Amino acid sequence: MFRILKKYYKKMAKRLLTPIWHVIPLRYNNPTRMVLNKQVFIKGYGTGPYNRILAVVYVGKKNVNLELIKAGYAEVYQGKPPRGFDLSPYLTAEAQAKSQRRGMWSQGDYISPKEWRKLHK
Repeated sequence: MFRILKKYYKKMAKRLLTPIWHVIPLRYNNPTRMVLNKQVFIKGYGTGPYNRILAVVYVGKKNVNLELIKAGYAEVYQGKPPRGFDLSPYLTAEAQAKSQRRGMWSQGDYISPKEWRKLHK
């Protein structure tokens, strides 16, 4: 996921945005520390419309997906949620991260990848 974000922001930096790693110094607040050299559990929910795996990653009882959203490193999945999956804690965490301008939300002109693709078809 981080490679995808890095690649995305490299492209975006040329057009609109400052790369996220300049906004959030990763040496101080590195999300990979949550999973690096730790045993993870992945709870899969099938695949999305583009054949991407929809899953929640856990380290122990900690929901890594939720922690990334709380820190402003990720946004809530924009597609149709899998059956039986409750998005409410994720939406609440994203709203708090936005209101507190954490992570990528600290950029005033942040555009989600989905919106960016719509704009640049």
